[in-house]
Amino acid sequence: MWVKFNDWYNQVVEVPKIFGLNHILFICAAIALTIFLLFVFQSASRNVVRGAIIFVWIFIFLSELIFRQFGQIAWMKVHIGAKYNLAYVPVQIVSLYFWVLPFYFFIPNKKWEASMLPFIGISGLTIGAILLVYPAVVFSNNTPNNVYYMFQSALTFSLGCYLILKGKLPLRSWRTYVYHIVFMVSIFVATVILNEVVYAATSNEAVHRGINFMYLSHRVKPLPYYKDMVDLKIITDTKENARLFVTAFVLGLVILPIAPYMLFFILFRPFVKAIDDVIASSAKSEKDKANSKNENVELKKAMA
Repeated sequence: MWVKFNDWYNQVVEVPKIFGLNHILFICAAIALTIFLLFVFQSASRNVVRGAIIFVWIFIFLSELIFRQFGQIAWMKVHIGAKYNLAYVPVQIVSLYFWVLPFYFFIPNKKWEASMLPFIGISGLTIGAILLVYPAVVFSNNTPNNVYYMFQSALTFSLGCYLILKGKLPLRSWRTYVYHIVFMVSIFVATVILNEVVYAATSNEAVHRGINFMYLSHRVKPLPYYKDMVDLKIITDTKENARLFVTAFVLGLVILPIAPYMLFFILFRPFVKAIDDVIASSAKSEKDKANSKNENVELKKAMA
């Protein structure tokens, strides 16, 4: 059994093309998942939002387990003496929600939840959308790897869309922007500290490369995301470009996601709100009819 698992996890296929069939299917899946969340968790009350976040996290967890960790387990079962490849530790930016979302649903405090939602929604929309639109940095000749990255991106994107389209991140509230920035900066600070702790704890380069939180440790050269850009010939490999890339990467995740959030809210929130109003009105009408019917029944009983 483990041999078959190992063969599947290590199969070599043609690298999917950008906007090829596989890519388009993942984009469609992300849109379908967004629509699913909008209707299944329609009321978007506090408990319903918590349910939506737990639902998404469960699938993020299963995706991590099935497409990444089981592959390493199969590898170690088949190859005697093989060790766990630290590159599979979920510390990349696409794995961010794997760690962050439990802080939301395990701490049932209204103020805490309200402060986390802007970060979850705005960063989710941006991180997910970037990888869904341009997955060249994650597409490889390994099918489980491709499914993992695109599935994580679809889940991240759809949750961000859900929170924005349900109006959980008010466009005109300063808290939306401040909370997002504060949480994102806090994550970067925690990332720097954790990477320095890893570097101080061991001199093993394999550990440094594998347990590289957010892939931002300056101890690891070249930076993985920067190397991807160089390999794709988007930028040339120079010290100045490396510094510029890190600066743009950090600022890009802290500040720039606000623009697509605002655009997305302005374009699509009114449409979703109109649908929600129709559903709410229809539900109220049905409830009024049921109440009226019950009152008539009670009246007839009283008159009998």
